[in-house]
Amino acid sequence: MESGTEHPTERTMDNESVTARDNTIDAEGNREASPYVEVQDEIQRNIWIPHCNEEIKPYKKQVFPNLDTAFEYYEDYGRECGFTVRRSTEKTNNAGKTILKYFVCSRAGPNDYSESARGNSSYKHRNRKTVSAQCICPAKLSLCADGENSFFVYKFIETHNHPFASKSGMQFLRCNRSLTDFHQHFIVDADIQLTSDGAFKYEYEIDSSNRLTRLFWADGIGRQNYEVFGDVVSFDATYRTNRYNMVFVPLIGIDNHWKSVTFAGALLESESSENFTW
Repeated sequence: MESGTEHPTERTMDNESVTARDNTIDAEGNREASPYVEVQDEIQRNIWIPHCNEEIKPYKKQVFPNLDTAFEYYEDYGRECGFTVRRSTEKTNNAGKTILKYFVCSRAGPNDYSESARGNSSYKHRNRKTVSAQCICPAKLSLCADGENSFFVYKFIETHNHPFASKSGMQFLRCNRSLTDFHQHFIVDADIQLTSDGAFKYEYEIDSSNRLTRLFWADGIGRQNYEVFGDVVSFDATYRTNRYNMVFVPLIGIDNHWKSVTFAGALLESESSENFTW
């Protein structure tokens, strides 16, 4: 069994170079609240420690009724802090019962460019189908059997050797890719609305890299508003979306009650004259 005295956090937190940094920047260039504290270990390597509510953080001697509950707890902790986790190795007794179990950061394990791969020209490495490369991350939750089915935490390493996902990027983590019932119903309702509105029209263009350069759309109500109140059309191209850095252009007018009505909308890569021609 591993010794709890080797906890990396216990070494790095006493280091004088511990500093809290806000390194997360959104697409507009605005800084987000950093979900971690960046420190350096005794050999000047950067280490990241999640900064979260203490109530959701695992702790030594914490007891779980079973391994599934323990994994869900660790997964929720990672989701909140901006990293994903996975089940790792285990040890069993002679009866085949699990007595030790390890949950690790999804970036644990050797990276794709190991020394064996560099030094051996005949080494054939299979490309991993993931955007999250392994980097020997030490973060780990170690559990030991305690009774019939329960397990307790005998070691918890919370330090990582990589930064975490930003708050705006957490939705793209593997653990957040499943849709809730609310979002599933929202998508279904939106698709039904699209197919039920026969007057809905849209056009878009992409560049040579298959990236969206401009998108224009108008629903049935917007087109009817344009037919009646389209003598004067106003648009404002000063707003940029915060994620894709595209210009959002609403086309609006005034009805007979002097209220604003929307005719259509557009997303533009740039404000060139060509992008305003449809």
